[in-house]
Amino acid sequence: MTYYRALSLTSSIVVIFFVVTIFFEGPLCSTNDVSIVSYQSKAIVQPHQRAEILPDKAYLSWRSLTSEFNRFFTRNQLQQEPTVMFPTLMSYFPSSWTGHGLAEQSSTTAPSRLRSTEDYVNHPVYQVGKKLLSGALEKAVEKQTKQLEQRKRKYEIEAMSIVLGDCTFPEDHNQGKSCAEGCIEKGNCNIEDGRCECPFGFGGPTCNSPQMPACQVSANDMPFWGVFSPKNCECYQQAFKFFNCTPGRNTDCQLSLYQGQLSRARCYTFNGKPTEDQWSSLPAEGAAGVSFFQYDGGLANGTWSKKPISEAEGIKAILGHDKSKASWHLSECHKNCSHRGTCILVNRSASCECHKGWAGPVCEESLVKFCPNACSGRGNCSRGFCHCKPPWFGIDCSRSKAYPERPSCIPTMTRPLIYMYELPHSVSSPAVELNDHLTDDAPIYRAYTHFLDQFLKDWAVRTEDPWKANLFFIPAFTYSYTSNTGNPGPHLIRVIDYINQTHPFYNRQKGKNHFIWLSGDRGSCYAPSLLASVIKFAHFGYSFSQGRQGQPLLDPKPLDPMHGCHHPIRDVITAPYNDFGYQDAHEVYKQILRDNGHATQRSNLIFFAGGVREGDPSYSGGVRQAVHQMLKAMDEAPGLNHSDVVFIDGHTSRYRELYLTTKFCLAPHGAGFGIRLSMAVVHGCIPVVIQDHVFQPFEDIIPYEEMSVRIAKRDIPDLIPILRAITLDEQRQKRLKLAEHYRAFIWEPSHDGLAYNYTLKALHRRLHSMLGELY
Repeated sequence: MTYYRALSLTSSIVVIFFVVTIFFEGPLCSTNDVSIVSYQSKAIVQPHQRAEILPDKAYLSWRSLTSEFNRFFTRNQLQQEPTVMFPTLMSYFPSSWTGHGLAEQSSTTAPSRLRSTEDYVNHPVYQVGKKLLSGALEKAVEKQTKQLEQRKRKYEIEAMSIVLGDCTFPEDHNQGKSCAEGCIEKGNCNIEDGRCECPFGFGGPTCNSPQMPACQVSANDMPFWGVFSPKNCECYQQAFKFFNCTPGRNTDCQLSLYQGQLSRARCYTFNGKPTEDQWSSLPAEGAAGVSFFQYDGGLANGTWSKKPISEAEGIKAILGHDKSKASWHLSECHKNCSHRGTCILVNRSASCECHKGWAGPVCEESLVKFCPNACSGRGNCSRGFCHCKPPWFGIDCSRSKAYPERPSCIPTMTRPLIYMYELPHSVSSPAVELNDHLTDDAPIYRAYTHFLDQFLKDWAVRTEDPWKANLFFIPAFTYSYTSNTGNPGPHLIRVIDYINQTHPFYNRQKGKNHFIWLSGDRGSCYAPSLLASVIKFAHFGYSFSQGRQGQPLLDPKPLDPMHGCHHPIRDVITAPYNDFGYQDAHEVYKQILRDNGHATQRSNLIFFAGGVREGDPSYSGGVRQAVHQMLKAMDEAPGLNHSDVVFIDGHTSRYRELYLTTKFCLAPHGAGFGIRLSMAVVHGCIPVVIQDHVFQPFEDIIPYEEMSVRIAKRDIPDLIPILRAITLDEQRQKRLKLAEHYRAFIWEPSHDGLAYNYTLKALHRRLHSMLGELY
């Protein structure tokens, strides 16, 4: 056996394929496809059920498109034969554009290689392409935008024709409710409920009322409330109230940062100044009239108590960061970090560390990725908030209509028709920063954002009319409030309370026709009982009654004693976002199909690399440790040769190589859900799933018994003999079945990903189960 132990953290292979695809006509995939899942299988999502996957580039300006065009040719196509390069260039333009001399130029070019960037820039085909881009893209984008609106209207009309009951409404229903004068200067007028949608941290009829003013550097700035760098003591008091924290009952806080002890958090007060003049602007060194404090974890006069500390103690250490760093007055950094970051001093050198949603040397760049669907090209993105151009409103500026109440309207039940709540940012927001400078952007937790962006554009299943909907989407953004391990309960209770106060739909079926995403490590293990009937989307499918014997260790225990973390008929386990290897999965499976499932290049029997955590039996349910000990004992046994078994305790730079040269890949879970199943699948390696009582992604749709090997923890001693007994033909069949379903583990539509479509299919089944009272 080849056995490795990583003595230090090494870098994993990062495989980056820069692929730019721009579509000007039609969706990424034809809606006429009978099957969008596999090369051979029966259709899993029928044409009338599938989502309309619209071009991600449709709303970019021609400048952005030209920039991507340039990067594509200078980085990806350099040194390629012109005969290879020209068809790629041709694919950038609609067929109606091929008469602009492009084809003629490509046919007259010598077949010699282009050796430098200058050769490319001077090349006639490049010049023609660039000219076309600069001259025609604005019109193309405008045309695409109109097409999107036409599609949206088409689906609305189609939905009207299949809804039952009395769903008629007056012709002037689009007028909706009005908002206060001045709302649109800083916010959006939500005509559905007459509410002014405000950026996070502000409220009121015109968004002019700061909700945590002491957490701002100055008036009109954004509030920040983390503990990595000290804030005004009044800031923490206001933040505790805003996030519904109860002194002495920290677990009640919406923000998991405040659920733990604050005994190390530091703050300061400007002596003698009223509350309205207490700002979170760190005073200059040696400033008079300033007192520093540190929370000590106790209570005093009904609030958290704190003790006086020196100025040096108050600014020296930023919790969770390099201890050599210290907070410094903003004036020490260029442009005061635009009041969107913290000025950090390291070895007498000052620099900005930006808050979530901002980037750049002075935090001047707004990160559009935190605004859902990039505001649909109809608004400006600022820290997760889309300031829309009237009359648009909503979380991504995609809403423009409001519909009157029609309680007698009976929605269709033949396919999902989903209404998404538009929640105030004060209730649920992607702008929430768990702590200073934390982006909450770890790749494996991004599936929720990919689902959201695709859903917001999918007017085949989405509706603006809640009275016609048969399913309701609650965009709670739980991960922003709790990260991967915090308790989501308090935040979810706040969200559901707001929905109950403002809408009638949740209580009609006690949330049974509502769904919510919980993308943390342990998914819905700790969801409050208030959500007992709600459909929960998660990645961790642990399902186990506490009354049964042999329960795996999970501390703390799940709140649901009957089903653990997952109700298999009600809830949905989706594939987590995997950013490793999906870019080349299409080529991997093309080769597998070309070889009819044979894989002579896969010489290793089994492979695993990752943390083991000896002594922590709750991690992976003890599977990683048991396999590790079994293989060590096998390696020490005399006369045995297991050189084709590769187990690495830690990281390796050979991940991709080993996944592509191994027949079976171990797929345990971790502290909660695991990513190893997805990694194995996209590399064509047959997964070996050892996860007792844990349902896998889309288990009721994907035939895991035909494309994986499942082994109970108790059978780990026989793992190697079990795998060696699987014949080459059985392995071949499993690879062919993987080829049918591997796209369920890819969220990127531009790489043929179908995770969103599988999720919709699973949701359709829950709708069917709900109608049959199966849960």
